[in-house]
Amino acid sequence: MDNLNVDDNIKASNAKEFAYKVIKKNILNLNFLPGIQMGENDLSEALNISRTPIRDAISILSNEKLVEVYPQKGTYVSKIAMQRVKEAVFIRTTMESAAAKMACNSFTDKDFYILDSNLNQQELAIENNALSDFNKLDNQMHEYFFKGNQFQYTWQLIHNFSADYYRIRYIKLKLKLRLEETINEHKKIVQAIKTRDAVSACQQLEKHIKYVYDDVEVINKKYSNYFV
Repeated sequence: MDNLNVDDNIKASNAKEFAYKVIKKNILNLNFLPGIQMGENDLSEALNISRTPIRDAISILSNEKLVEVYPQKGTYVSKIAMQRVKEAVFIRTTMESAAAKMACNSFTDKDFYILDSNLNQQELAIENNALSDFNKLDNQMHEYFFKGNQFQYTWQLIHNFSADYYRIRYIKLKLKLRLEETINEHKKIVQAIKTRDAVSACQQLEKHIKYVYDDVEVINKKYSNYFV
C-alpha cells in the first residue's frame, strides 16, 4: 500500500500488536482515508508479516469502529460518524473538566513549567509548519492534565474513544483551520489553571473542545465523502 507509513518508534511485543498500531496510526493520521478499501494481502506484504496477525488486528479495529468488514467484499476504513464525535466530545468535556479542576488544586510550579514549555513548542511548530509535531504537542498538553494528577489510565480511556474526533482534528490541520486560535485557546486554559480559577478553566476547556463542531461545518463542505 503506497500510502502506508511505518513509524520506526512503534513498540510492539508481537506481530498482531505491531500490525494493529501501524494500521490504526495510518487511519488516524489519514494516510488511509475514510471509505477506502484495505487489502489483507497488501498489508501483509507492506508490513512483511503473515495474514493472520493482519486479520487479528483488523478484528480489533473493527470493534473500535475504525474499519468495517464485509464478508466476500472486503475491509474498508470506516467513515467519520458524527454520533461518535458527539460521544467523544461528551467524554472529553466531562473528564477533562474534572482533571482541570484537580489541576487547579494540585499543580505546582514544576507542572506549570511543563505546560508553558509545551505551549512554546506548539508555537514553534506552527511557525515551522510542523503540523504533525503540533498535533502531538496538542495531545500531550491535554494528556498532562491527567498525567500530572496520576490519572494516566483515564486519559487512555479518552484516547480510545476519540478516534473520529482525532481524524477531524487532523483534517483541520491539513486545511490549517484556526491554528492560531487553537493555541490561544490552549493558553487561556493553562492560564486559568495557573491562577487556580477552576470555573474559568472548565469553561475555556469545554468551549475549546466543542469548537470541533464549527470545524466539521467547514470540513464537511470540502470532504463530505469522509462522513457517514
